[in-house]
Amino acid sequence: MFTSWMHSNKICSYGRDLTYHQYVSRFVYVARKRCWQPRKQGNTIGRLIWVPPSAGELFYLRMMLSTAKGIQLTEKETIHLCLTEIGNMLQANRRSLRDFPSMPYPIGYAPNQHHNKLIHNEMAYDKQMLVAEFNRTYHLLIDEQKSIVDTIIRVVDTQSTGVYFLYGYGGTGKTFVWTTLSSAIRSNGGIICTVASSGIASLLLPGGQTAHSKFAIPVPATQNSTCNIHQDSELAELLKILPIVPKGNRSDIVHATINASYIWDHCQILRLTKNMRLLSSAPEQPNNQELKQFSDWLLDIGDSKIGQANDEFSEISIPDEFLIKDYTDPIHAIVEATCPNLIHNYSNTNYLQKRVVLASKKEIVDKINNYVLSLIPNDEREYCNADSIDKSDELLNLAFGLLPPKFLNSLQTSSIPNHKLKLKVGTPIMLIRNLDQAAGLCNGTRLIITKLGSNVVESEVVTGPNIGIEHTYPE
Repeated sequence: MFTSWMHSNKICSYGRDLTYHQYVSRFVYVARKRCWQPRKQGNTIGRLIWVPPSAGELFYLRMMLSTAKGIQLTEKETIHLCLTEIGNMLQANRRSLRDFPSMPYPIGYAPNQHHNKLIHNEMAYDKQMLVAEFNRTYHLLIDEQKSIVDTIIRVVDTQSTGVYFLYGYGGTGKTFVWTTLSSAIRSNGGIICTVASSGIASLLLPGGQTAHSKFAIPVPATQNSTCNIHQDSELAELLKILPIVPKGNRSDIVHATINASYIWDHCQILRLTKNMRLLSSAPEQPNNQELKQFSDWLLDIGDSKIGQANDEFSEISIPDEFLIKDYTDPIHAIVEATCPNLIHNYSNTNYLQKRVVLASKKEIVDKINNYVLSLIPNDEREYCNADSIDKSDELLNLAFGLLPPKFLNSLQTSSIPNHKLKLKVGTPIMLIRNLDQAAGLCNGTRLIITKLGSNVVESEVVTGPNIGIEHTYPE
C-alpha cells in the first residue's frame, strides 16, 4: 500500500500535492490490483495510526508521512537508496559492500570496478594542501628528525629499496616525523598505509587506521586466529604481493614472515633521542626540571637500569619526589595534585587536555570518577543500560534466565561501563568503543558533556585533531 502510493505519485500528478493520509480523499486503494485509482464518488478522511516515540523508526516514519508530499519512489528505487546509504556508512568505516558477498548492490554499482576504492581514496588527497603542510612541518624539524626524513624521502624519490624502523620513547617526535613523511610522499602521488595499534593513536596519523580494522585482525587475537580477509575483496587485492603459504604448517608460516625474510638483515633502526615536549616548554617553567627527572627515571626503568630482577620480577623503589605523602583522604589528594582548582576549570578544554589519572583497578577508577563528579556543580542525571535478553536466541535466553538481572547489573568489568552511568553537564568522559574513526570517535577519545537529554547525550571532543566538534549519541 505504501509503495503503491509512491508508484501512483510517479505516474499520476493529480495527487502529488497530498500527504500519505490525505491521499484517500482523491484516490481509492484496490487491494486486488495493489494500486491506487482515482476516487469517483464519495469523500473519505484518512488518518495515520498513532505511534509512540519509543517505537523508534516507525515514529519517525509517521512524522515524515504526515508532512511529505508526492514521494515518487518505487520499491526498487527504495532498495537502491537503502543500499547506497549502507554503502556510505560502510565507506565511513573503511569498508564496502564488496566485503559482504551475500549483499545485493545498488543500481549502477559495478562490483568489479576498474579501480580499487582503497587505492582511489589514497590518491584523492589534496596535493597542494599537502605540499603546504610539508613545507610547514619540515621547517619545524630539529636536526636528528630532519636527517631521518631526508633519508627516507631520498630512498622514495630514487625508487631505491630500504626497510626502516623508527625508534624513540614518548615525546621524541615520532608522530611528527611520520606526519611530515606522509605529506611529502602523498603530495607526489605516492600511497602510504598508516596504521597504529590503537584507535586513539591512529587519530594522530593523517589517514590513520588501527591495524585491526585495516588488516581485519580479530580481537582478541589467539594462536589460531586468522585475518578475516575475503577472497576478491579490495583488501585482498592490496595484499596480493605478500607470500602465500597454501596448507602450510606453523614453521612454514613463520618462515614466510618478515623476520625470516632476506630483507630483515638490511633493516635500519633510526633513533630519536631528544624529548621535544621538554624542549618546547619554557626552561624557566617551575616543573620543567621535575618533568625531565621523571622522564629520565622512566627511561631507566625501561632500560632495566633500575631494579634487580628476581624470578623475572623486579622491585623498584619510587623516589619520594614522585609521591604524595601528606594527605588524609587519598582520593582527594590525587585529584587535587592532578587537577588543582578543578571546580573553576572543569569545563576548560586546555586545562583538561593536560591532566589524567591512571589507576590499576576499576574500583579505584570508579571512586575517583564519583569524587570528581561530586565536585561539578551541575544537576546529575542517571542512565541505565539495557538489561534484557534477546528473545530470538532461545539458548542464550535460557542460559541467562537462570541469572537474575540484579546480579548481572552488579558485574563490573573494564570493557563495558557500569549498569548505572551518572553524568553532569561539564563532565569529562572517555569513549571505550570505536564508534566512528573518521569522525575521531574511538576508544580513548576524551570529550566534555554539553547536554543531557532523555534519550541522547551531546558532547564536545577535547583531544586529537577534532577538538571542538560536537557529537550526539543515543542512550
